[in-house]
Amino acid sequence: MYRMVVTDLDGTLLNSKKQVSDENAKAIMKLSNHDVEFVMATGRSDVMTKAYTKSRQSCRKQ
Repeated sequence: MYRMVVTDLDGTLLNSKKQVSDENAKAIMKLSNHDVEFVMATGRSDVMTKAYTKSRQSCRKQ
C-alpha cells in the first residue's frame, strides 16, 4: 500500500489551462479517502503555488 504520492505540477497535475482537472481532483480525493498523503513538488516559488495549494484543500478527506 502506498503511503504518499508526490507529483510535479506542470504537465503532470495541471492540464494545458494550468488547472487541476476534475479527473485529477477526484484521484486526489480517493487518495485522501485511503489515507494516502498527496504532495505537490515544484520548482515554483510559494507565491506561484498558493492557488494550487488552496484548490488542493478542497480535495481533503470527506
